[in-house]
Amino acid sequence: NKGLRSPSSEDLEYVSAHFKQLRQLISNYGDVVDEWQDCLNSKGADHWMQAINIAKNFMTYLHKNYGQYAGFCFSDLSYYANEVLKNPQAKLGVPNYVVVDELQDTSMLQLKQIFALTGNNPEYLYGVGDVKQAIYGFRGGESEVFFEFQKIVHEKKIDLFDNYRSVKEIVDFNNKLFSKLFSKTQSLDQVAKSTIPHSNAPAIKVIQWELPNEEKLSDWQQEILEFYGLIDQIKNLVLEDSLSSIAVLFRTNDQIKKFASLMYQENISFRVQWKISYGEDPLYLIFRMLMYLGHAKELGKEYTSLEKILKFHFSSINYDKELDTEFFFNDWILFDAYTAFYRYLMHLGVSIAYQAPFMDMLIVRSEQEDSSFESYLLWLDEIVNNECLVDWSLPFGSAVNSQIVLQTIHASKGLQYDHVLLCRISTNTNISQRMNTILG
Repeated sequence: NKGLRSPSSEDLEYVSAHFKQLRQLISNYGDVVDEWQDCLNSKGADHWMQAINIAKNFMTYLHKNYGQYAGFCFSDLSYYANEVLKNPQAKLGVPNYVVVDELQDTSMLQLKQIFALTGNNPEYLYGVGDVKQAIYGFRGGESEVFFEFQKIVHEKKIDLFDNYRSVKEIVDFNNKLFSKLFSKTQSLDQVAKSTIPHSNAPAIKVIQWELPNEEKLSDWQQEILEFYGLIDQIKNLVLEDSLSSIAVLFRTNDQIKKFASLMYQENISFRVQWKISYGEDPLYLIFRMLMYLGHAKELGKEYTSLEKILKFHFSSINYDKELDTEFFFNDWILFDAYTAFYRYLMHLGVSIAYQAPFMDMLIVRSEQEDSSFESYLLWLDEIVNNECLVDWSLPFGSAVNSQIVLQTIHASKGLQYDHVLLCRISTNTNISQRMNTILG
């Protein structure tokens, strides 16, 4: 027949291999696909389409405006570096050796660039990493790179099995956890062992909650139940030993914010290390309202409502006394903005040791000549969504040396605590209605 032929054995093998992968995919993730279909058949489809439209609008804006501003983003740098390395006319000196640290956080594009630097000769390429510490997936880091690298330099692979930092129970738990996590994608042959003698104290404890019904819970329901369960565990640990240090570790800042809100409601003092926007910083909000207040006074406008909002912002840091704003505005005439604001906070007895990021920004801005209220309001609008890393003691005014710390897993690397709670390490299936979290 015209233009048609029967498939060759190679074609059939290719199709068969893909169908095999598809069957394996359905076997591994079939429940997730069913849940997604149920979501689409309900009102969830509307929410999904809204999310798609938001993404489309973002990409449209990006394509329209991307070239209007000078500079490079991180992805640009990787792209243009790759273009240079692909150019046969580029004269690049090939180094004698290339050593890649933190290999597990490398992207496929970066791996290609690294090979190009060695003249595509793995003889001179070395990598150091641990796939179990891969934490940069959000910026292109891919664990597959680690396994791909292993294939290329397999004959020279050296496994470092001895752990000199953790007791045997923690190392055994770590091996078991990650062998399960990688079981659906890659086999994990890095099984560590501890060099530290056995400890009589229980190192790892799985906290398990039996759920009351057979209905499978949504992620947000699991999260809330686990958060309240963790708070109960924290209370018990504090009762047992009020001086022991407790760290609650999370994957994301959003999880910290939700958990911190519940801790705040329970009136438990704690320290929190997280990234926030300046628009969430109480000192930013207080300074901004002072600028609005000063601008309104200059224009002869009514400002009673502004004073009420200012008082509300002060209440968020547990300050409910008279604000004495005239002290600030008198200093505004005599000093720069940073000094006036700092003196005002000290005058009110407000501690700012944990609020350094905004104060550091204010020091830099105070060095500029334009010091009108209006110019500061414009500057505050520019930085409102900028993120900063803060270390707060909450509720504000509580003991700064609180023994309970909330932070991301990433931020906790290299630190040590008496008790460590890993949050959102849970399982919830139709077969077994249980939720787990890990206490170390």
